[in-house]
Amino acid sequence: MMREIKFRFYDKDNRKMLNDLDVLGLTINELLESDDEWAVMQCTGLLDKNGIEIYEGDIVTYRDKEMFFIEYNQNRAEYRAVYHKEEDRDIYTDRLISKRCEVIGNIHKKQGAVK
Repeated sequence: MMREIKFRFYDKDNRKMLNDLDVLGLTINELLESDDEWAVMQCTGLLDKNGIEIYEGDIVTYRDKEMFFIEYNQNRAEYRAVYHKEEDRDIYTDRLISKRCEVIGNIHKKQGAVK
């Protein structure tokens, strides 16, 4: 069984997140070609501890204290969680991106105190 490929889109001009149903009339190629207007984020296919879908660009907490950014590693064809501290950028794979973390925001609309 194939998993559904899902995207969400951040409208940079209006500063709001849209799902694929909200942008009918535009193709994914048109969205990808307009970097200055839209940020396209793909769903990882994984859920956080609250059952929320985890997308590329999300900010998650682990054990309610450590913050990570979700990003796609093109060289390894995998999503990873990057530890968010300038002095220490340890990289974890999807073993961490699981039901043990919680989505608290994304790189466009930060809900937690991220420095």
